[in-house]
This record gives sequence, C-alpha cells and structure tokens, in this order.
Amino acid sequence: YNQSAIDSKLASGEPVIVGVKGGSHFIVLKSGSAGNYIMNDPWNGSDLTFSNYYSSISQYGWYNG
Repeated sequence: YNQSAIDSKLASGEPVIVGVKGGSHFIVLKSGSAGNYIMNDPWNGSDLTFSNYYSSISQYGWYNG
C-alpha cells in the first residue's frame, strides 16, 4: 500500500477506507501518520489504534464525491 498517499489524505482531514485480513474486512482510518493510525472498525468499535488490532493494510481507497 502507499503509506504517503494515506497519510496525505488523513492530513487533509479526509478518512481513508482500508481493507484488512486480505481484503475480507474493511475499516475507516480517521487520523494519524506513518502507520500510527486511529480507526473506526465495525467489529471492534470507534477511535481505536489500528496496530492494536491489525498488522497490515491489504487495499485502500477514499470517497471522491
């Protein structure tokens, strides 16, 4: 994945949707940089530290509406 693209979107205040567990589950990164992200996860809850639950990002994207 492109960490700098994710960091750039988060720095501009935009959330980033990422796939984890091989892309079988999706979460929303809300803030952070350099792999230290805060996320909302439909399985585990809101405002959680990404690295406490997942070790890698499978895919990512954002809403361009």
